Amino acid sequence: RTRASSGSKTTATESPGAPAIEDRALRSIATAASNFVAQVDADVAMIKTIGSWRADVASSHSGAQSAGPPPKLLFSSGCRRFRVGKATSETYSTVQVFDNHLNYDFHHPVHRKKIQMLMFYKDMAERRFEGATFTFRIGRPLECFTQDYDFTKHAISVKFDNSVDVDRFTAQVWP
Repeated sequence: RTRASSGSKTTATESPGAPAIEDRALRSIATAASNFVAQVDADVAMIKTIGSWRADVASSHSGAQSAGPPPKLLFSSGCRRFRVGKATSETYSTVQVFDNHLNYDFHHPVHRKKIQMLMFYKDMAERRFEGATFTFRIGRPLECFTQDYDFTKHAISVKFDNSVDVDRFTAQVWP
């Protein structure tokens, strides 16, 4: 804005092509509001993801409670390398080897969440050992790994830290 003066009177005039201060303030407010709404949308998406993780863990716990004797713990093993599709974790976890399933924690590298893995042998397909790594597939999507695990082409793996545990697994669990 420029001011022109003639005597004691002053009048405001606009410079051609320059937005008024009020217009710039409104644009700034609109941009801030748009950024705020985008952040709220991202927060809502994260809350929904966390809710699905909780539901997946709850459903896996309820699936573990079936008629018949309780599962028998065969042994526990410390492991540091895990893979679920494209997601890998090298965070230490104790793998509990039961007579009907494996139980361990997977520390998701992107979401920074600990996900309890309860993997039943009856659901595993294409089971194999390569060195100390037990690899298998689950023939359905995994709720906690919607971006990482495509059940049509990805696998899940657990690498045992020592050969004693590999021998115990192959003797007590491997068909």
